[in-house]
Amino acid sequence: SDGAISFGNENLTTSGTLVSGAQTVTGNVTASAIVSAEQLTSTDDLTVADEATIDGTLTLATGSITDSGGTISFGDEALTTTGTVSAEQLTSTDDLTVTDQATIDGTLTLATGSITDSGGAIDFVNENLSTTGTIASGTLTVTGEVRATTIAYTDGDDAITIANGGGITTSGNATITGDLTFGNGESISN
Repeated sequence: SDGAISFGNENLTTSGTLVSGAQTVTGNVTASAIVSAEQLTSTDDLTVADEATIDGTLTLATGSITDSGGTISFGDEALTTTGTVSAEQLTSTDDLTVTDQATIDGTLTLATGSITDSGGAIDFVNENLSTTGTIASGTLTVTGEVRATTIAYTDGDDAITIANGGGITTSGNATITGDLTFGNGESISN
């Protein structure tokens, strides 16, 4: 009369299909085969012992989320992890922000204020390097030419000025320890 049938603590078993309207389960649901539903809602934890498939393409399994379509979209949601993000290829269509350091190919490290490589060399191939700041280094070996309008002492005072056409002006005395040879072959020996 109230629309309820109680089985008490008895098991309900069928080898056929159970068809019903909405079902409310107050305990655990245990299945030894596939559980299929148009919509499955849990108000607490949902535990899957093997893997869960959504829409026939997305698979949730221990340690992985995959989709047979090859892409997974998170829309405009942020992804956050305290672990490591690892990818064969990582493409950003906007800014890439790294709060610690980024390692490329296991040797090059980008960190705040430094670019280093465990191999000891960084090759910029034929790219130009420019800065409005200061370049500080140990011994500097230049295999091409050095182009500068002034050469300054470590205190910042201009020591040598190089004019267009090659004229050289020093702000102090020029000391030459070897021979001085001029363009037409004249020389002054020391």
